[in-house]
Amino acid sequence: MENNIQRLKVFEGIWQTKGTGRQEPVITVEGTDTYKWFPGGHFMEHWVDVKMGKEHMQALEMISYDPEKKQFFLQYWNNTGSMSAMHGTVEGNSWTFFSETERGTFTFSADGRQITGTWEQSEDGGKTWKPWMDMVLTKTA
Repeated sequence: MENNIQRLKVFEGIWQTKGTGRQEPVITVEGTDTYKWFPGGHFMEHWVDVKMGKEHMQALEMISYDPEKKQFFLQYWNNTGSMSAMHGTVEGNSWTFFSETERGTFTFSADGRQITGTWEQSEDGGKTWKPWMDMVLTKTA
């Protein structure tokens, strides 16, 4: 398990986050995502502090690795009282995070200082997907 959880090391740091929605009216996202190891090194904390349109969104996500499913597990809580869970996989420098209603595919640049990707949404339990938001994260620290 330790080798798999260590794959999250590529996320460690502070990222400037920018996003643009693909629906009308267009929503923009701007802020920071911060990834750091939870004490002990078995989990990664992901703190979100962004403005989505006119709303200020703050969230905490904890990321672990499920050796039985051979996938990452993400549990998420935000400042509006919502919570959700997702799974994640990695192949090379591309990561996919997914649930029945959301899916994001993100790729790290060769130097590991930028992540680009797209969030998609599904209204039929994951049978069909519609692009929702394009994202770019740039490492600042």
